[in-house]
Amino acid sequence: MTVSVENLSGTIKTLDVVTKQNIDQANKNLPNFKLIESNMTILANNPAYKIVSTVTNSGLDADPLDSPQFQTMTIWTIKGDIMYTISYSQTTSEFSRYLPIIQRMINSFEIIK
Repeated sequence: MTVSVENLSGTIKTLDVVTKQNIDQANKNLPNFKLIESNMTILANNPAYKIVSTVTNSGLDADPLDSPQFQTMTIWTIKGDIMYTISYSQTTSEFSRYLPIIQRMINSFEIIK
């Protein structure tokens, strides 16, 4: 799981704009990106957006049939000029196994400033 914080000062970004940009970037840059779920949610008592997707991790010379598939859940919210993003990625076969723990961690996330 990763947590990132990005200062958006000087730019006008909404959840809708960030969501479109993130999905467009993923479609363009991630091998075999497939969007599974996309919806509004709540993160730290703020409106947020969540996507769940799969990608195939294949190197330049790798056989796509032998490449592992990963499932990722990414949630982001914007508060003031700051965007907070939480992302969890795991092999598709193990994704559900750890999801309850990850969800408890996400539910405990607070923005204190």
